[in-house]
Amino acid sequence: MSDQNKQLLFIFGELSLPLKIGQPAMIFSRGRSISTPCVDMIREVALDFFLFETKSSVYCVSSKEGPEADAKPALWLCA
Repeated sequence: MSDQNKQLLFIFGELSLPLKIGQPAMIFSRGRSISTPCVDMIREVALDFFLFETKSSVYCVSSKEGPEADAKPALWLCA
């Protein structure tokens, strides 16, 4: 699936486990645990966010809520 066809998900939260290709990501967000499908590619790792892909989605997991949350509320996953 090309990147243009993948769903883009912005999530305010923290990774609960190390991010590893071939394994699901475990995200703790707003008091809940979220398990993703298996990670296909890790695009970027920074101090305050992780950007990675699964077969059908691109995830941006951020530990900080920023202006993006106000600009694109429909894209934030509120678990």
